[in-house]
Amino acid sequence: MASTFGVTAGAHRLWSHRAYKAKLPLRIILVICYLSAGMYTVVKWARDHRVHHKYSDTDADPHNASRGFFFSHVGWLMQTKHPEVLRRGKQIDVSDVLADPVVAFQQKYFKSLQLIFWFILPVSVPCLCWGETLFNSSLANITRWVIIINGMWSINSLAHIFGNRPYNRDIHPSENVTVAVWSMGEGWHNYHHTFPLDYKAAELGNYGFNITTALIDMFSYIGWAYDLKQPSKTLVEQAARRTGDGTHPEFGDSHDTKPGNLATATAYKAVMGTTTAAAGDEKGIGTENTNTFTQRIKWLNVFAISLLHLLGLYGSFVGLFVAMPLTAAFKLLVWH
Repeated sequence: MASTFGVTAGAHRLWSHRAYKAKLPLRIILVICYLSAGMYTVVKWARDHRVHHKYSDTDADPHNASRGFFFSHVGWLMQTKHPEVLRRGKQIDVSDVLADPVVAFQQKYFKSLQLIFWFILPVSVPCLCWGETLFNSSLANITRWVIIINGMWSINSLAHIFGNRPYNRDIHPSENVTVAVWSMGEGWHNYHHTFPLDYKAAELGNYGFNITTALIDMFSYIGWAYDLKQPSKTLVEQAARRTGDGTHPEFGDSHDTKPGNLATATAYKAVMGTTTAAAGDEKGIGTENTNTFTQRIKWLNVFAISLLHLLGLYGSFVGLFVAMPLTAAFKLLVWH
């Protein structure tokens, strides 16, 4: 839970979207949790995510879902980036993210900090506290990482391919309950891409399908999270009626059945403080030119990701049948 929370509430909703503000103690907690997830720096994560939102599912999107499930899930990490991703990424301003001293500290000492919080600490606790073997704890930690990383990847793949689109039927992002549960609330993706600055990343108020929101609300109660942004009920209703696919539980019965209005969707995003280019909206960006550049497979990444997933599968067996039950509980419930 901690690692996923660092990604969803920290790198995503706080630093990438500025959907709420956080006081220093919470920002420190978030960056530690994020480090334990085993991803790259917060600054790089925020840059890629802002590019993803601005040029969603076009050649400028790092994990363009128009190129298929495998590419959007993990293939984008196994090959060189499309030239548009590199070009547009350089135009994205992340100075506000780096201006946070907590993020700047993480950026400066990233490798050492990640080694501590992603590997040393979660592996050492079971060994020192209840006598787990180093081998079992290490394998369980890799399994933990595989579960976390695939949960995050599923947002780029499953939630861009499968599900309904009650707020904007003209974009790929969809509402996907499975992804929402797996990623602690990030699967309400059609809503999120329509209203990207909503701190809930969803219209639903059910904490069971959005644990991240529940935790942010908890920190808001004690004053560590504040200025929580969200659109008005009227704005959400307008989006569902005008550009939704008719599946909204409250407003879907009277939605506009005319062809999708991308301009309206863009207007909603402008109200929330950002815009997203639809496929082909900007000259030179589309989904049809995927093969016009030389694709190079990054074999080291292919080998590393494949090996870690194989070890993760073996680690799941060890965690369930060999390691101490407390080890599996710690890895999956506390440090997940």
